[in-house]
Amino acid sequence: MKLFCVFLVALACVGGTMGNGLKCTLNPANVPTSWIDIVDPCVKVMESQVKTEIAAAMKYLAMILNNNDTNIRQEWLSAEEALSDALKLEAEVTRSIRNIIITCENPKETETSSFNDYHLVDYLITDFLEEQHKGQRDLAGKLSTLGKMMQTHGQLGEFLFDKKLLNGEI
Repeated sequence: MKLFCVFLVALACVGGTMGNGLKCTLNPANVPTSWIDIVDPCVKVMESQVKTEIAAAMKYLAMILNNNDTNIRQEWLSAEEALSDALKLEAEVTRSIRNIIITCENPKETETSSFNDYHLVDYLITDFLEEQHKGQRDLAGKLSTLGKMMQTHGQLGEFLFDKKLLNGEI
């Protein structure tokens, strides 16, 4: 045990005398930046979209967990209202993605250049926008089905819808 304590004290003394000499330093790589040509308005709307997506995810989590710490609606009178709110939120996110596409195709701050980030626009259209539309169609279909079931069966329709949803029939 004494040997271990002596070793620790010696190590501390050596470390103290060497100071910053024991730290590793690595010079930054000299990578050319000429390939980074995304324009500032496009970057700003992408940052805004990330915030919108995170806010939407947090709203969905708060809906599921019934979290009282958020500023979103906590209770719905019916499942129809909850689905309608979710559909509105998805439509808001879709509009935000469309705004990114418009901004990145024709950025206003670079009127001297004819920059068009067609790769990003293509990526957003084929992956994100398509997924958003599928999600909206799914929510709209469930909302329509629920509305029809409630028209036909009254309040029992909501119970039947919930049961079919849990069984994966809808």
